[in-house]
Amino acid sequence: MEEFFSNLYQVNLITAGISLACILFIILVQQVLQPYLRRKFKIKIPVPSDIAIVVIITLISWLLSLNDKHMVAIVGDVPNGLPSPKLPTVKLFSLLIWDSIMISIVSYVVSASMAKTFANKNRYKINPNQELLAMSVANVFGSFFS
Repeated sequence: MEEFFSNLYQVNLITAGISLACILFIILVQQVLQPYLRRKFKIKIPVPSDIAIVVIITLISWLLSLNDKHMVAIVGDVPNGLPSPKLPTVKLFSLLIWDSIMISIVSYVVSASMAKTFANKNRYKINPNQELLAMSVANVFGSFFS
């Protein structure tokens, strides 16, 4: 926490302001606008506030040249398609193994609890072993493309 506050002077205030505005916009849409639309017009389709804010901020950033004038970091060009598959670097294995195990456990617990929540809500059964197998296969497959 001390390191956070000691480096606070490095924060780009424009970026922080944009971030705060985005969070407030999403909360406002989800807590105020969406319930209002549901009551007033019986609309059950969720308002895509996440997509809307990405489009709005992208346009604002482009129109105001926030990257050039205020050093607001942007993603830039994103390559098309998937990267070519390659074996993960063996040198990184020993550095990342323990962190990977912890992340895997937390990720599995969160995923399994979410699956259980949806299963209970929609009255169907899940198999935790099948969830673990599916996540494992997806993560092993994904490791060849990063």
